[in-house]
Amino acid sequence: MAQTEEKKWVQWQNTSWQVTLGRQRVNWGVDRIWNPNDIFNAYSFIDFDYEERPGSDALRVQYFKDMDYTLDLTVKITDDPNELIAAALYKFNKWNYDIQVLGGVYKRDIVIGTGWAGNIEKAGFKTEISYFRNYQNFSEDSGTFISSVSMDYAFQNSLYLYGAYFYNSSGKSKNAIGDLVETDISVKNLSPFTHNFFTQLSYEFSAITNVAMNLLYSPTDHAIFINPTLNILMGKQFDLSIISQSLFGNTNNYELLFNTIYTRIKWNF
Repeated sequence: MAQTEEKKWVQWQNTSWQVTLGRQRVNWGVDRIWNPNDIFNAYSFIDFDYEERPGSDALRVQYFKDMDYTLDLTVKITDDPNELIAAALYKFNKWNYDIQVLGGVYKRDIVIGTGWAGNIEKAGFKTEISYFRNYQNFSEDSGTFISSVSMDYAFQNSLYLYGAYFYNSSGKSKNAIGDLVETDISVKNLSPFTHNFFTQLSYEFSAITNVAMNLLYSPTDHAIFINPTLNILMGKQFDLSIISQSLFGNTNNYELLFNTIYTRIKWNF
């Protein structure tokens, strides 16, 4: 039995079972930027200052069968039935791919989903798909379908390329750009746009210096989000980051909607 006051959880485990009760991070996503399968811990990559995803007060029961498969049953603890999240995830390996399927209840919706992670030649290939439908109005609700697909490749010279596409059937077809940074993030609303394209180019100049350029584009409102970053390790305890965020777009032509530059120093102790 493990327990800690800081994390406020208790845990019991043996060779096949693990039971955790309390505040914990339940991360079911397999991709990096958009995670349609991550129904307990939705987050926005634009919020760069919160790299650790939030935890949930939950009961989690996991069963491990060697390396063949994993069964994960999780229930979010809440007094409000409209905020209930309870689901099961089954994960296994087939054709050299880590594959998962899930199903359960997400607030007022029934949710089903699947995802996988593997390789095409030397490039990484990941996909997540989820479908939500209101169980209180099942016959009239068309539901929300969200999916992401990505590929990445690391060159021997430390150059890294990543590209992803995200689809949200409930996304807006116009006048959505203002919601990109203001939207209350949930797994059903990871982006206000219907179609989203993301690419990242990063390079390690040395063991302590990394630069990256992140670009998000959506044909909705001709939105372009530009996010260059510089990260420097300053010894064993300090990290320096310089982050720029710029948003361009409009329904008629491109214009600068906001531009910010952040400097962050992290102290690891």
